[in-house]
Parts: sequence; structure tokens; C-alpha cells
Amino acid sequence: MEQGYISIHRKIAENPIWKKKPFSYGQAWIDLILVANHKDNKIIFNGEIITVARGSFITSQEKLKKKWGWKRNYFDNFISILKSNEMILAQNRANQGTYVTICNYESYQNAQQTKGQTEGHTVNKRSTNGGAINNNDNNENNENNENNTFKIGKQTQKFKAEILSFKANYPDKLLEAFFEFWSEPNGSRTKMRYQMQKTWDLGRRLKRWANNDKNFKNQKEVDIYQGIKTV
Repeated sequence: MEQGYISIHRKIAENPIWKKKPFSYGQAWIDLILVANHKDNKIIFNGEIITVARGSFITSQEKLKKKWGWKRNYFDNFISILKSNEMILAQNRANQGTYVTICNYESYQNAQQTKGQTEGHTVNKRSTNGGAINNNDNNENNENNENNTFKIGKQTQKFKAEILSFKANYPDKLLEAFFEFWSEPNGSRTKMRYQMQKTWDLGRRLKRWANNDKNFKNQKEVDIYQGIKTV
């Protein structure tokens, strides 16, 4: 299969041909990518302010089944395929619906990739002196640059989703700072900082990070004090 990218506008979801049910597996997969946040966003959901990361969104199984025109067994099989192939992470949260993360969102959405493909598209373009330009080399360079730049793109979103699964235990700012530090890539952009550690336990690392965070410790002391007062 040829390498490359095309730009699909979210308006495609408004087209009656797109809306025709039932959706195919491929159509449903593209639909998930289309509805995912293109940047981190805070929303009010069931009376709570929730941070929804880039490449993620909150929905419900019933909403998706109705949108795609699917029965439960067909829907469950599709979601199982996506999870087993590490295409999405889906977490059911009490009173907060289902938090879905597209694991490889960056590789589908990065603007620089699209730009590189557009610039390398024309074949046998003429130069100003009348000579033919061989764009095969340019296309290979574009593909190599994409691979080098986005080697860890898929893993980054998965790592962020794993960190956000601790939202019930730690504040958003602490989790964001933790992510920014440990997701920093090496010079060749092949690994994140946390992947270069000899051992790694996310729960323990977060606990140690929180213990070293003065703001978190102060807030924890306030919470404990208020809890004692109300007893």
C-alpha cells in the first residue's frame, strides 16, 4: 500500500452519504478520529470540569451504536478489535461516560506530515533551466523524515492516556507536569525519557512525584485537616 496522506475535513460527517447506516468498520474508525479533540480541552460533564486530552473524547456506547446503526454484538466486536490492536484506549468512568483515546492520533493529524506529502506530490516537475527534477528522491526523503519525526507519536498518546487514568488520585496540573517531563524525546526522537529508564512503574513514579510536589503536599494537608474538622 502506498504511503501518504489526504486531508479529510470534519464536514464530511454532515454529508448524507456518510450518514447512511449501518456504518462499515472503516467508516466507524474514521469517525472516531474525526470526533477526537484536536487539542487539550476542558469541558463540563455531569456538573464536573474534566480535561479531555488531544486525540481523546468522551462519549457513550449507546450514542455510538445509535450513530453507526449497529447492534450490541457488532459494536462490541469492533471495539474489541480496536483495543486488541492498540488502536484505542477506552475507559468507562462512573457518571462520566466512556473516555476514548486514539492511540496513534498524531500520525493521522500532524499538519507537517500533510505539508511534506503535498510538496512531494508532483512527479517530473520542470526546473527553471528546463531540466527534469526527479521527485522520487524527494518522496523517499519525505517518508524518512516522517518516520524519524513521528516514531514515538503513537506511544506518546498512549502514555498520556495511562497518566490521565490517575485523575482520581492527582490534580490535572500535577499530571500535566509529570507528562511533560517524562514524555520528552531523545535526540533521534525514537524514545521518550521514561522509556530510557532501567525500571518503570507508573504508579510508583507518580506517587514519588506527588510527594516531591510542595503544592500537592500542602493541598493534601488542607484536605486532611478539613476532614478532621468535619468528623
